[in-house]
Amino acid sequence: MRAVVVGDLLLDVDVEGEVARLTPYAPVPVVDVVSETKRAGGAGLVATFLQRDGHDVALVTALSEDARAAELPPLLDGIALVAGRSPPAPS
Repeated sequence: MRAVVVGDLLLDVDVEGEVARLTPYAPVPVVDVVSETKRAGGAGLVATFLQRDGHDVALVTALSEDARAAELPPLLDGIALVAGRSPPAPS
């Protein structure tokens, strides 16, 4: 079956590490990062699940032109990516 997914493509990053203290500015843990796992999120996660189930998938989304956005296409191996580019943020 063929499927087209339309939506926001996100970069999900799972961080693993050790927490030994809270930041002095708020009750937020300070993490010493040991490892990171990256995967496509949002509509990209839906497209990935469909592709893993054996479907022919195309993902229609917008991508920014920053370093994090450049990490996404390799995470969508086997998924056709139809991406418009969003304009750069004003400086």
